Amino acid sequence: MTQKTIDCARASLGGLQDAFKNKYPITGIKMILTHPSPHLDEVAAIYMLQHTIEGNEKFPGVENVGVSFVSGTHLRENNFLGFKGFLKALQAGYLLIGLGDGPFDEHGNRDKKVSCLELIKRHLDLFKKQENRSIYGPLIHFVNHEDNNGDNIMRTLNKVNPETRLSKEAAEVCNTLNLGQIAQNLKKGFETAQTLEEQQQIFCMGMQFIKNEISQRKMFIVASNHHHQSIQLEFELGEKNFGLVIKNDNPLAAKVAFQKSKQIGEKTIGILIVEKTNGQFCIIPQDNFRESMREIIKILRQKVFFSKKQKSLSFDDLESMGWIWSVPELYIDENMFIIMNGSKTDPDVPGLIGKHLTINDVVGAIKIVIDKQFDGRHAEKCKIGSCVKVTDKKHCSLFCYNLNHCIEVRDKTAQELKRVGEVRLNERGLIRG
Repeated sequence: MTQKTIDCARASLGGLQDAFKNKYPITGIKMILTHPSPHLDEVAAIYMLQHTIEGNEKFPGVENVGVSFVSGTHLRENNFLGFKGFLKALQAGYLLIGLGDGPFDEHGNRDKKVSCLELIKRHLDLFKKQENRSIYGPLIHFVNHEDNNGDNIMRTLNKVNPETRLSKEAAEVCNTLNLGQIAQNLKKGFETAQTLEEQQQIFCMGMQFIKNEISQRKMFIVASNHHHQSIQLEFELGEKNFGLVIKNDNPLAAKVAFQKSKQIGEKTIGILIVEKTNGQFCIIPQDNFRESMREIIKILRQKVFFSKKQKSLSFDDLESMGWIWSVPELYIDENMFIIMNGSKTDPDVPGLIGKHLTINDVVGAIKIVIDKQFDGRHAEKCKIGSCVKVTDKKHCSLFCYNLNHCIEVRDKTAQELKRVGEVRLNERGLIRG
């Protein structure tokens, strides 16, 4: 059954009341009105009205109207208070949000402990679609909680028992969406705004912040839905850990991978490789593998350098954190120990996969370091502490990387040579005690 559409300018108050209660589409909205210095609640509610399919179905054309601030005094002077006043304002083309004791004003519903955003959600039947629960649920949950507990995020969380589901969800929202910071920054902005024009600017910033949060949430959901299609390879990292290679251009793919692939059987994800379709990649370690990144980048830098038909990089270059002139396509973060070939701040870096490296080169470099592998031709001698590069001057494919486990073998070899030399000298009577 098709819902009839009501033009608010032509409808009677009774007709508008019937349309609103039955949730018929209402056209002709000229302006959304809210109170000066609105909170995150009102800003988010207006966003839902203007930027959801449901909002534009219930109020066709609302996405194109402006937002203005009016005081309670102005509403009283125009007799726009209460539900009847809400309908009168609607008849004049004004949709009241968060003021006037109307159906979208949470201040008149304090006994129900609901936010303005919650009232909008209910009128739009926003959660009728499961996908909307995933997209907008965290935002609405946080705003409902924050609007009833104050906009100081720590006070908000501390008021709730840490063991309750509400507290855990609120903490998760704060950590992932930073909504608490948005709420406080909106308040600071409106407090310092001297004119309505400045308040309009702050309001637009708040709308943009909410748009960013929701867009990121949508991106996260897309990454979650396509995660298993992104998995290219799983590889062993000792007895307790595994590595994972995913191919995905979604900026949140790594976060999803760590959540969805945290464990396989008894093993925990230790290192994640994210490869993009343009050949760029990054290697993200868990804490116990962070120091290994210093070694892994040595191998990758040297491989890229060789691929460019260059001679071996110096050991000093290999040891450098950050980036080096010789291989500028690779960067290792000094704090997070993430190895990057391209980043958000430097997106133009040429991708290395498919040109100078393969994904097997990257995985191989990780396994050489983590598993402490040696050159297969000399591995038996290496394992007993005899470096062929020191003793026999034979070629060793790993020598150029200056890896720590190779350095340990070379040091042990050098010490043994020194000890043998001293024994021989002593036997010849050339060392006197």
